[in-house]
Amino acid sequence: LFLDEPTAGMSIEEARSTMELVDRLNRELKLTVLFTEHDMEIVFNHARTLTLLHRGEIIVQGTPAEVRSNETAQKVYLGEHHA
Repeated sequence: LFLDEPTAGMSIEEARSTMELVDRLNRELKLTVLFTEHDMEIVFNHARTLTLLHRGEIIVQGTPAEVRSNETAQKVYLGEHHA
């Protein structure tokens, strides 16, 4: 299942319900889910493996914890002062 920004334009409650459904489909049907998302809270809470792109290039791949702690990812997405 490929989802392009599945929660764009949704309220917090709608986004939560949508991602709960996606998680359930993944778990119960063993359905592979690939989604693009700019809301990093959703990404970190629902993805098992992340690939972060910057200007068309992969800058980091890994688990949410690995990506969150990656210095390059922090610089690109949070700014130099957060790394």
